[in-house]
Amino acid sequence: MSGSRYLVIHGHFYQPPRENPVTGAVPEQPTASPYHDWNERVTRECYATNARARINGPNGRVSRIVNNYEHISFNVGPTLMSWLAENAPETAALIVKADRDGAIGHNGHGPAIAQVYNHVIMPLANRRDKLTQILWGREYFRKTFERLPEGMWLAETAADAESLSLLSKAGIKYTILAQGQVDAVRPVTEDRSGPWEPCRTPADPREPYRVYWGRGPHDYVNAFVYDGPVSRAVAFESLLRDGQAFLNRIEGAFGQPGPTGWPRLVNLATDGESYGHHFQFGEMALAWAIDQLLRVRPKSGDPIALTNYGEFLAKYPPRLEARLVENSSWSCCHGVERWRSDCGCHAGGQPGWNQKWRTPLRDGLNWLRDCLARVFETSLADLLTDPWAARNAYVSVLSSGYDPGEKERFLHDWAKKSLSRAETLLVWEQMEAQLMGQYMFTSCGWFFDELTGLEPVQNLRYAHRAITLSERLSDQDLQGGLVAFLRQAQPNDPAYPTGEAVWDRLVVPRHLSGSRLAAHWAAARLMGVSESLGLFKYQRFSAPAGQTADADLESRRVMLGRVEISDPRLGQEERVCLASCPPGGEPLNIQVFRPAGPEPFPAQAIVRRLLENPSLLDDPAKLVGALAAPAPAFEAFSLDDLYPSVRQTILTDLVGDFFRDLKAYTEKSFNLCSDMLVKYSAAHSRLDWLSRFVFRVVTEAKVESFIQKMKKGEKINLSTLGDLVNEKETAGSIHNEPVLTQAAQDFLAKLLELAKTPGARPTVLQEALAFMRFLSKNRLRVDFWDLQNRWHSLAMDGQFLGALDPAQRQTFKDLGEALNFEWPSL
Repeated sequence: MSGSRYLVIHGHFYQPPRENPVTGAVPEQPTASPYHDWNERVTRECYATNARARINGPNGRVSRIVNNYEHISFNVGPTLMSWLAENAPETAALIVKADRDGAIGHNGHGPAIAQVYNHVIMPLANRRDKLTQILWGREYFRKTFERLPEGMWLAETAADAESLSLLSKAGIKYTILAQGQVDAVRPVTEDRSGPWEPCRTPADPREPYRVYWGRGPHDYVNAFVYDGPVSRAVAFESLLRDGQAFLNRIEGAFGQPGPTGWPRLVNLATDGESYGHHFQFGEMALAWAIDQLLRVRPKSGDPIALTNYGEFLAKYPPRLEARLVENSSWSCCHGVERWRSDCGCHAGGQPGWNQKWRTPLRDGLNWLRDCLARVFETSLADLLTDPWAARNAYVSVLSSGYDPGEKERFLHDWAKKSLSRAETLLVWEQMEAQLMGQYMFTSCGWFFDELTGLEPVQNLRYAHRAITLSERLSDQDLQGGLVAFLRQAQPNDPAYPTGEAVWDRLVVPRHLSGSRLAAHWAAARLMGVSESLGLFKYQRFSAPAGQTADADLESRRVMLGRVEISDPRLGQEERVCLASCPPGGEPLNIQVFRPAGPEPFPAQAIVRRLLENPSLLDDPAKLVGALAAPAPAFEAFSLDDLYPSVRQTILTDLVGDFFRDLKAYTEKSFNLCSDMLVKYSAAHSRLDWLSRFVFRVVTEAKVESFIQKMKKGEKINLSTLGDLVNEKETAGSIHNEPVLTQAAQDFLAKLLELAKTPGARPTVLQEALAFMRFLSKNRLRVDFWDLQNRWHSLAMDGQFLGALDPAQRQTFKDLGEALNFEWPSL
């Protein structure tokens, strides 16, 4: 690290928690289409692409693939990183690798920094929650990157003296602020007695500062203030459309030379999503600029050294002390009012809307937080040595994915005594309630324009989950108390008179109680579909042997049995379910109640009783009374009570037999229809609408058979498939072309994976090349991104390349060219 000009580019990569509070799975979010949810969409557009960023050569072909994270400063919030680790593990691994490799190139200082756990606005949190956010963020970082963090990102850079003091006490060396968050500076001295010099313009971002929070010599945390104009140009002014313009703007930010012996620093900070999500191909502009700085500019004798904050701070400690503007942030000119009042800051979605709802939402959740705290302290006082310290340590359980061994260690460290099963359940319920209590303050719930939006509703769902875990232990009506605040909130959407309507229609109906979870299991089992249904992350369903029964009763299907629902976060629940439906699936009727005790449930005997007296099914209350004595309280569910995605799965299955028969018929009819199509085309005849419809149906059915073959990895006849694709000009567009191209992409991925096997290489490489040429010839647009990554991985594998004979090597190179690569070394 030498020279006089240094550059730090910081990316704040973050997504809020999006999981269903009960299932732990992220539900489908239609606004993220064509992806399942926003995490998946932004990963493809930003997080994954920055780990594998393209640098194009002069001819527009890909010449290199690089990991941007290695050369910038970045934080990845725990709620995002945990999702990546499970759903995009290759990207998560590349991010961790970038920190390790970046440290090697920067004197042991890795580019990654930590983040407060789930992005709460720190000045608006109480001291206890601030500490938890910092300790959870620090520990999650340590476990992920296998080192302690030097720096920590504060959500929205929102800062106050108390938060900075807790950062310092937690061993955090620095944070990042906006220029407007510093209003005066003075030289760093031992007695700190010098006069303050007000910042007549925003604080100079070209050097670090020391921000004291107390009078002691070590009562400080260091801070970097990012360059506002350059950062805004990246985030809002389309600077990333041109890598050269990006580099030129950075060059201009250095200004005049500084004092002799003191370097000039340019540092910019933006949401990391700017690089690829907010601006398509922004990651490529970043990669190109980095490449210029690392490989091209040094040869010109006018270098700009890429560094990170930790490395710069180690060599150049602050010369200046800065005075913090208390309760300030980077995205609200009114301090932190954006997250608690109608200050005028908004996302600009709808003219005329107001955000008066922010205050009652904040006040209501603050009230609920304090109620939850009282329940937490009271219920765990006799069980844990220090409930609040235990809460801070609970991150070890969270970051382990609720590993049983980690949970056991947690109880060993914090339990006052040997806990009963009920007491253990109480500990886990209250720890989970506190996690939900943190999640309900995620900053995104106030950032945008409308209370009915995705983010505020998600925060309220976390609040609801916390209430359901704690309400039986509270001497207050937790739900009623929160709703009283929500009645004062006025959404902009006229369909919702107050926030109470939001609660009643968007929050409460989406809650999955134990009985409702059992109803989903019963419906799935009755209809013969997968019991997971893609809905559950944590829950596992099992039926004890001999305690379930299925029967056909007077044209109705019936399922009766005990289900055990296990959840690693809390433990196990049991329910008894009776589900019945007539042919066609409507009306689906499910009765659920708790079993009276651990005795085996006599499902077979009860089914025999139903066979003798089918009329019992017509009166659910009478039936449930006949199942057990005394008659248990039961809950009734119908198809409308199931999650939309589950309803769709079940309804699709109900009509599946019909469509399977139709597909079989169209498959048989294909050859005849195909011949007719050729004749019509040759005669230049115009098809009537019915003929076009029939031809399209049979053509798509045949295409579907090819899709299924590709999904199985079977070899296919490209000539026949090409004829099918081309027939769409006569029969009309193929409706499932996106499905076809996705199947083709997955098929090619399997071939490239198979190419790693030495014996399969000659055939596999030739087959992949032929398929690529087929796609080009028939103008089928396939997303090459994943395929390019796979080919590049093989191209970087010297052992793989060395094992290729000249003919195979040429085929592999031709395949790379078909994937738009430029690779002179091949």
